Amino acid sequence: MGLRILMLPVVMGLAYELNRWVGRHDNWLSTILAAPGKALQHLTTAEPDDGMMECAIEAIKLVIPEEKGQDAW
Repeated sequence: MGLRILMLPVVMGLAYELNRWVGRHDNWLSTILAAPGKALQHLTTAEPDDGMMECAIEAIKLVIPEEKGQDAW
């Protein structure tokens, strides 16, 4: 168990770097490496329905300034 705890940062670091590499490249290897994550994302997410889209549009209207430059610090 101690070895697994010691290897955790190494495995997490490799997974992070692999994920970054897959995001930057578009070739057959990156497609194969990204496939399991995309399949899981497909199972756990759904397209928003019309009510969700209307809610999102109303929410974004509240934060977009009416005049250009009004949001400048």
